This record gives sequence, structure tokens and C-alpha cells, in this order.
Amino acid sequence: MGLRLLLLPLRAFRSGFVAIAVVVLIATAGIVAWPAVTSALVTADARDRMKQSPVASRDLTGTVPVQLIPGLEGRLASTAGPVMSGLPDALQRARHGMQHALRSITGAGRFVGRSDGVNAPNSPQGLRVKHVPSDPELSALGLSVEADPHLHSDATLVSGRWQRGGIHDGTIEVTVAAATAKQLSWKVGADRTVALAQSSAGPRSLGLTKDSDGHPLLRLRLVGTVAPRDAGDDFWQLDQVRSRLGVSVSPDPNSKITFYHGLVWIDQDAWPQLALSLGSPYVYAWYPVKPTAIEVGALPGIAAASTAFLATPIDTGAGAGAQPLRLTSRLPGIAHSVTNREGPVPTLLAIVAIGPLGAAVALLFVGARLMTSGRARELHLVRARGGSELRVRGTLALQTAVAVVPAAIVGGVVAASATSALFGTWQASALLLIMVCAVVPPLAVAITASAQGAGRHRPVTALIAELFVLALACAACILLLQRGARAATDPTVVDPLLVATPLLLVFAVCVLVLRAYPTVLRLIGRMARSSRGAVSPVGWASASRSDRGRLWPLFATLTGVAVAVFAGTTFTTLVTSAADDAVARVGADVSISGPLSAVQVRRLESIDGVTAVAQLRLAGLGRTADGTDIPVYLVDAADVSSAQSRVSADRRLFPADAVAAASAERGGVVTVLGAVPGERGVRSLTFDDGRSEVPVRVVKSAPASDAPFLTDAEWALLDENRVPASVRAEATTVGALIGVRDGADTARVAAAAQRVAGKAARVDSTAAERDRQGKGPLLAGLQALMIAGTVLALVMAIGALLLTLAMARGQRARLLAVLRTLGFDRTQSAALVAWEVVPLAVTAIVAGVAAGLGLSWLVVTVVDLRAVTGALARPQLDLSPGVIGLVVALFVVGTAIALLVAVMSARRADPARTLRASEEEL
Repeated sequence: MGLRLLLLPLRAFRSGFVAIAVVVLIATAGIVAWPAVTSALVTADARDRMKQSPVASRDLTGTVPVQLIPGLEGRLASTAGPVMSGLPDALQRARHGMQHALRSITGAGRFVGRSDGVNAPNSPQGLRVKHVPSDPELSALGLSVEADPHLHSDATLVSGRWQRGGIHDGTIEVTVAAATAKQLSWKVGADRTVALAQSSAGPRSLGLTKDSDGHPLLRLRLVGTVAPRDAGDDFWQLDQVRSRLGVSVSPDPNSKITFYHGLVWIDQDAWPQLALSLGSPYVYAWYPVKPTAIEVGALPGIAAASTAFLATPIDTGAGAGAQPLRLTSRLPGIAHSVTNREGPVPTLLAIVAIGPLGAAVALLFVGARLMTSGRARELHLVRARGGSELRVRGTLALQTAVAVVPAAIVGGVVAASATSALFGTWQASALLLIMVCAVVPPLAVAITASAQGAGRHRPVTALIAELFVLALACAACILLLQRGARAATDPTVVDPLLVATPLLLVFAVCVLVLRAYPTVLRLIGRMARSSRGAVSPVGWASASRSDRGRLWPLFATLTGVAVAVFAGTTFTTLVTSAADDAVARVGADVSISGPLSAVQVRRLESIDGVTAVAQLRLAGLGRTADGTDIPVYLVDAADVSSAQSRVSADRRLFPADAVAAASAERGGVVTVLGAVPGERGVRSLTFDDGRSEVPVRVVKSAPASDAPFLTDAEWALLDENRVPASVRAEATTVGALIGVRDGADTARVAAAAQRVAGKAARVDSTAAERDRQGKGPLLAGLQALMIAGTVLALVMAIGALLLTLAMARGQRARLLAVLRTLGFDRTQSAALVAWEVVPLAVTAIVAGVAAGLGLSWLVVTVVDLRAVTGALARPQLDLSPGVIGLVVALFVVGTAIALLVAVMSARRADPARTLRASEEEL
């Protein structure tokens, strides 16, 4: 019997319980899914960032030089064989000793034996290959020799067969990448001859003949061509010459030779005996890093574990005298960089979640008030018959729990299961969040079930609470501005102060608006009294009396608008910052790195949309006072300034003040020195053009990032108009900066420039850089979640307005029935309904926009978004009128929808029946 009495109100007031249950289900699903989605987003972006980092930087790599050590019977022996045979076990033992955070993202250790020949001045890397007629004119070819124990699994055979055996009759079998063989016109079965160093083993030991200069000659017979099984595998990415020829230009300005560098594979058992003879032998080892195995929460552990692992050399097991393997990697720095990038994201998304969460709480309390107000007579009767306040509130809470606990469980389990299925993760906090969502609604209903007379105003208590909220919000803002954002040590943890401050700020604005709202209504009332007709005075009087339900709909709308404005302006700031930074990362609208002839330069200038072409001409080396040689490039300062017209003034290579300062110096040369000035204080250098030494005065220093099109760690740029003509004549064009006309398609210009410069040249553009910035999942994910948060906040705000209007439905129906009887038409009745919500909604929207702008400024000021955007300069707040206008329009439309529903509900009421019901109640 007791259970039936307990459940009886569920049927009588099922609409109220169902409304609360629906709100709880949606809110629980969102609250449970949001952390999982956030974690999945930052993890996906961390993996993408790690994947985009150069393989040679992220992998753990190292070399063991091959040496001669005392062997049996006092003879010298090479360490190549012992190192090659001992490394498999050594790498396995070392990996087993890794900390779990590092071991979980690395693969099994790999190694190859390699010989790069003896490097000679002004020659390509690798063993020098004899020139044949099929080679390009004015070119030199060098080939490195490699022995890979896993070549059969790294590559697939395209033609011929696999290499085997050592040297026979001065010839050794090799395989080469199919692309390299095609570039060299090297057919299977044909030989190419390489010249070894004079100190290498001679004809007697290896059966080699010598050339006229006394260099032993070794014939490389091509027996097969191969192609990568997976071109993205670390083996192929660590050295691009494994899959195709590398091309470079001779650093000697007097030389017009193009250098080519390739690689051939010999049998792994033959290399240890030939390693020293081939020259510069070493064993290259690495642990591949698997970006797809990275979890964002493990990044700090990965940085610490890799730092510790790299500090300890690995014993190769090659015996006494052999050097250990010392690994290097930029993985710790990359992990720290990714951690800093992902660190602010959970906090930003947590702030966005305040919008729908705050609106859901408001909607919940409005629904609870609606339900308890509908049962006011029943609750009054229970109290009159001796029911204690605890019993009344406890019964209401229990009845509400019967409806909302299943809804919370269903919403939470569905959200957790969906995120687990989509992202492969189950958040341990899901159960706790489900419990909170199940407990809060019954408590809200119990709180709103105030006893008779308990709802009277308590001005002193309310004033103290409001002052406390205002003081707390001010203190949080001041503390946040002084402290700044917390350093990102764990990308999955939010900054509590940074998340709490926006909520306190919204509460403070809400308190101020509630205090100012009566004054606003009085000002509106003055205008209403002066207007014609009875609608405005009656509507103003009705709006002035309905003050009990203002808090929660105001809070829902204000919070939703504020967070939506924050989300829109913050995302616009991120996107704008990334776009503006693209030109600084490229150096101009379009940049080219690669040799260019005079004909090609003229063709570049004729491309439609090109406004300026600034050549980069390698002139030789300049020597600083401490004896350091720096590559010197000649440029036309005016052309560079034109090509860099969109680059910010502080990053231009030749700003107007530097050019003016140099022009005032007689005999000086406009120079920009990269990478070293702040550390070494370089103020001058001497440039030797081969005929005489030219003194150069440094008038501006710049970081290496100001010239992203140059790969040199240190460089100097000289205005070619201020150097001798002989220097200009000998310089070789190795790149160019291109300026593009406003409105022209930069991507199309870059594509045309690539066709002119050829495939060997590297062409970059601002369009390509913007594409790279937008390809990662972070910006797209932030945009999707910010839109989702705004839409949810809008829906919850509409729901809060609808329930607020529903609470006054009875009183409104009686008033409209009387006024309709007195002659009001439907339009006037609709206007009266609008008076209940429009002033409050407009006030909330205006205050929400102001709060959102203030919140955006606070967050952008406190949080350094450079890590998120990858920008070189700290992003500045971008207030987009279009975004703000869109947010305002959405919430205005939402208010109109709520108003339309209320008007349609009022029109369905029969005035006569409403008046009779009112008389019966009296």
C-alpha cells in the first residue's frame, strides 16, 4: 500500500516527471561523454603531431663506428662483424629495460651496416662513381653501401633477384631502389664503377684494379631493383636516398656541378669484411616510435622515460675495444611540445561545457519548481495533517529518484558505451558522473519544495550571498590574471581555477543583472505608459509582478550566450592566428628551394599573379671574427621587401630602417645574420669572393625562423647591389621568394612555380601552410565541440524559457480570459505573452554578450594559445562581429520559438471555460 501511494503521484504528474527525466538523460549523456570526447580529441591530435614530426627526430637513433681492435695472434680485426652479431640481443635487452611508458610506443630495435666512403672536398656524399654518358652533364654521383638484415621484409622485389655473396673478380652484386635505377638509367645486369680511397685494401686482398690515380676500382653489378613495402615505414623515412636519389648543389660558387647521392644494398654477410675498405663504416641503429600507440596522458612519462633511456649507452656485446651505442632523439622535446599544445584544450572545452551544463541545471530547477508548484495544494494538505518537512521533502525526492535514476543510468551507460566503442576508451569517472547526475535532481526537487511562508524574501541573506558571489568572482579574476594559466604537466587535467572563474563570472553578471532588472523595467514602464493602447501598460505591469521565476531562465540564457560568444571568438582567434602565421612560416607568399637558371627566373616572373621574385644566390662563405664559416647569399633588398610585403614588419629580412642604416654607411653591406647573433654577438664578417676579401658590417640580426626557406643553421644575406660586380657574376641561384598579387590564387601560383622549378625543387606557399595547419584533428574537433556546446546550451535555454512560461500558465490563462472578454484580440494577447519573456531574454542576451566578450579577453590574456595554433607570435583576441551576430540571432530565434509555443498554448485555452473554472476555485 505504501509503495502504491508513493508511486501514485508519478502517474498524476507524469508530464513533470517525464520532463525532468528527459533533461537528466540528456545532461547525463553529455556530462559522461564530454570528458571521453575531449580525451579522444587531444589523443588523436597528439598522435597526429607525433606522426608529422620528422622520423629522424622522434626515433631513438645512434651509430657505432667500425674500428680496428687487436684480434687473434696480435692481428688487427674489424669490429663490424662482432657489432652486427651482438646488436640484436643488445637492442632487445635494452628495450626490455625501458620504462613502460617508452616501451609501449617503441618497436623492436633495428640496425644496418653502412659505408659512406671517404668524403672529399667538393664532392657528393658516398663512394665516388665513375661518370658514364647516361649521367646528366655537370654532375657527380656518390653511392653509399648498406647491409640490411631485414631488407626482404622492408622492400619488395620489382625486377631481377636479391643480391648475394661478396666480391668476385672485382665485382659485387647490389640491389637498388627502382626509382633510383630509373633516374640513373641503370639496367639490371649492368655495372657501375666506384673508386675507393687510396688507403683502402688494394688489388691483392680484394682482387681490385686501380685507376691512374691509384684508387682501387670496385664494380657494382645491379642484380635487382626493389620498392618499399610501406613507403611510410621508418626505415624509408629515416633516409630518403634509400628510395630515390638525393640532389644538392656544390657549395663552391665557382663550380656548376650538381651532386647526386644514392644508396645500394649488398649482402649482409659481405659487409663486415668490406666495411673498412669501402670507407667511413658504421652501424646505424634505431628504435622506431609508433605514433598510433601514444596516449596523451602518457606524454609526460614518455618524456621522462626517453630522457633516462638516452642517458645510458648500450653495450653492443662486441667485446673490449668496441664503442657502445649512444642513442639520441628529440622525442623528449617533441613530447613536451605536444604536451604544451594539448594542455589548454581540455580547459577550453571544459569552459565551453559550462554553457549547456549551466543551462541544464537551470532547466532542472525550473522543472522542479514547476512540478512542486503544481502539487502545492497536495503538499500544503500533507503539512496541515502533521507531515514533517523532512517527510514531505524526502517523499518528493524519492518520487523524483524513481523517475530520474533510470534515466541517468540509461544516459550514462549509453554515452559511456558509445564513447568506448568509438574511441576505445572507458572513462573510469563515468560511474561517478552517473551517480552525481542521479542524485542532484531529487535534491533539487526537495530544495524547491519550500514550506509555506519559506519563500518570503530575505533581503539581508540574499544581499550577503550576492556580495559573496561578487567578491569571489573578483578574487578569482585577479588571482587568475596574477598567476596565469597553470603549466601543462598533464594534458588530461583541467585548470580548476581557470574553469571555475568563468562560472563565477557568469554568476556575478547574473546577480548584477537581477539587481538592475527592476530599474530596466521601470524605464520600460515609463515608455509603456506613454504609448497608446492597453497592451503595453498591462504587459509591463504583468512583467513587473512576475519576479519569482527570473533567476533560472536568466541564468540559462545568460550562460548559454556568454559561453557561445566565448566559443565563437576563441575559435576565430585560433583560426585567424594560424592563417596570419602562415606567411611567417613560409617567408613569403611562395618560396622555392632549389637551383634555378636565368630562364626559369624569367618564367617565374611571367606567372599570372606574381608581383615580385627575389632570387637567393649562393655566393660562398663568410668568416666571422671567431673563425666560423657562414654561407653567404646575395639578394636584392628591394625585391625581398616586395616579396615579403605580407610579412609582419618585425620579421622582415630587410626592414626599411635596416636598409636606411646601411645606406648611411659608406662601403657597408646590408646584412642579416641568422641563428647566432644573440649568442656570439657577431657584428661583422669578411667575405672572400676568391679574388679579394670584402668587409661586411652586420646591421641587423635575425633568428633562423625568419628565413624558413633556408636549411643552414647560420647564414648571412647581402644586398647584391652593394657588392662588387665580380661577386654577383659568380653567384648561383639556389632559391627564390615570390610575392603574389592581392586576390590571386596562391595555390595556383605555387603549382605553376613548381612546374617551372622542376620536381627536384621544394616549393612552399601560404596556402599549403594553412592546409597543413587545418589538416590535424584539433581545430576541426574544437569547432565541432564548440558548435555542439552552443546548440545544447540553446536547446536548454529554450527549455528553461518554456518551463518558466508554463509555471505561469494558469495565471496567464485567467488574465487573458478576462482581457479577451473585455475585447482584446489574439494579437494583443500574444503581445501580452511576449511581455513576460522578451524583456528578460533581451536583457540576458545583452548581458551574455558582454560576459562572453569579457570571458574571451580573460582566457586569451591568461592562456598562451601559441602552443595550440603553433603560431610564432602570441595570438590576439579577434572579435568577429559576424560570429557575435550569429550567436545573438540564434538565441533570439530560440526565444521566439519559446514565445511561439506559449502563444499557441494560450490561444488553445477557452476563455469561458477558464473563467468558470476560476469561479469554482473561489
